[in-house]
Amino acid sequence: MRDFEFWSMWKKTVIMGFPHKKEPFPIANIGKKPNIKEVERRLVLLGYQPNYFSWGHRRQVTSMRRIYDVDENGIWRQYHIRVYKNGDVWGHEEICYDRNAIKHLTHTIHTKETYNKIPEEEINRILEKLLEE
Repeated sequence: MRDFEFWSMWKKTVIMGFPHKKEPFPIANIGKKPNIKEVERRLVLLGYQPNYFSWGHRRQVTSMRRIYDVDENGIWRQYHIRVYKNGDVWGHEEICYDRNAIKHLTHTIHTKETYNKIPEEEINRILEKLLEE
């Protein structure tokens, strides 16, 4: 998928490898050495897009997001998925960086109200798509 060419270049040169700890919301393991192009393609089919504005974590191979709602205050919300080299999938629900990128990256808006576990229904959709033959 040529659409991800910019994303691949961006994550390799700018955001990957920062020493951030893994987030507190593991989802599952989809098997060792997942085919990242296929993972990205399957997530796109669910409405996800590359998450261009995100800290990279060690051993992370892709970061995708899906904007899914606007809350009562007009704030966009997103699901953010990270996949790692060993097949671990982690993710969370949060305020989109589109609202305030600096606060998003510095985590000053991540509170219990703004940074949560992805609902089981969405986790099931993700896993069903990632694990299908």
